[in-house]
Amino acid sequence: MNWREEWRVPHRFLKKRLLTSPKQQDDHHSEHAGDSSNCHNEWLVKWCGLDYEHATWELENASFLHSPQAQNLIREYENRHQRAKEVASFAIVDKVLVVGGGDVGVLREISRHNIVI
Repeated sequence: MNWREEWRVPHRFLKKRLLTSPKQQDDHHSEHAGDSSNCHNEWLVKWCGLDYEHATWELENASFLHSPQAQNLIREYENRHQRAKEVASFAIVDKVLVVGGGDVGVLREISRHNIVI
């Protein structure tokens, strides 16, 4: 199989997960459970020119993750993730406020501006 150069270029980061050692998992409820200094993240990478089924998990210390392009993709992922959280919280706020009564248009406007009542 010939590897195309584009297949080595990350297109998008799809997911981030925390890796822990089996010992850390066993010690999850111990006094050192908050110590994540030995934990590492992995990124699920969708590669240029390849379908999503060919996405791979890559350790955060992979050399390509330190490139300016990869740093931009990480920022894009973090921004998407933050926006998704905000949208989810807005939807919950809308439903709770509408159930409580009041002017629906005003309540949606309040939630859009991230104002908590």
